[in-house]
Amino acid sequence: MRPNIASLAVWLLAVGLAACTPRGAGIADRPLGGGMAGCTHPTTAQAAPLPGASTAIRLRSGCGDAGDDSAAEDALRGMFQEPEAFFEQKPPQGRASYCRPSDGQLVQLVTARRNPLWGHLLWNAARVIADYIEGDQTLVLGKSVLELGAGAGLPAIVAALNGAKCVTITDYPDGDLVECMTQNVAQNIPPSSNCLVHVRGYKVCHKF
Repeated sequence: MRPNIASLAVWLLAVGLAACTPRGAGIADRPLGGGMAGCTHPTTAQAAPLPGASTAIRLRSGCGDAGDDSAAEDALRGMFQEPEAFFEQKPPQGRASYCRPSDGQLVQLVTARRNPLWGHLLWNAARVIADYIEGDQTLVLGKSVLELGAGAGLPAIVAALNGAKCVTITDYPDGDLVECMTQNVAQNIPPSSNCLVHVRGYKVCHKF
């Protein structure tokens, strides 16, 4: 649990008072009225670690010494740095595959990292359409095919493998989605294919 601002302020004040108090003297023994300016004994204080901190922070009193102030600022700056694991790490690309009923060839696919467009999933609808194309090659043979909201681009890739003349694979112009579609085309459609393949990020805007 992270300490609140009020607790942190009280802790820092206590450290500052301790740093400006000569060894062997209590707070009551400090000169009154002089505040921090009355401190003439630069000392080093070992600050107790905050809850959850791995090491204690050493502070210098900084009374009348600009170098000490700079050292204290450098030490404190690290206090507010979030731990490395605090931020969510970018997930890796997903993996999916499809076995073509016509010849048993395995189509290997990468899917986008998790995103609000749900493009990181290989939906059952894509598999059903791919099966439909595989069941009747004449549906796409020698024709131009456009796939909208392609995601991983499975139906369009299967169309290209079944003799389509031209295939255009599109989805929202998200860099991760377009990268995955491009990668899937490169690893599943051989360069010797006669199919012309386009991968595009495309956004349709309607004005009513």
